[in-house]
Amino acid sequence: MARYDGCGICMKVCPIQKYGAPSVMQYYVDTGEVLGKGTDNLEGYEIPEKGYFGPGSLPQFNRQFFEIPHGRREEWLFEEFKEKLENDMLPTEEVMDFAVELKKILDEGGTTRGDE
Repeated sequence: MARYDGCGICMKVCPIQKYGAPSVMQYYVDTGEVLGKGTDNLEGYEIPEKGYFGPGSLPQFNRQFFEIPHGRREEWLFEEFKEKLENDMLPTEEVMDFAVELKKILDEGGTTRGDE
């Protein structure tokens, strides 16, 4: 979930953020409707790795998406690595990828809590 932290979708689809309060209020007084409601111009947005969503279209997230890691990043990486090894022997390329990622994490330090 941290990858979408600060995504700003609420601001992207807010008519006051998009058009300004005076225009939105005047439009409401004149029509009784919200300026831009139901239009791609206001309600369209893109989420990285998920794609584009227009009016009435919402992203879907599977259960695994909401599994939040606990502990240090290198511990989490090591647990994922152990799970892969339990299922099958890993190719040399994946072992090297693990080593590179572990080195990067150790150099950066920090935890999975987002307090870096």
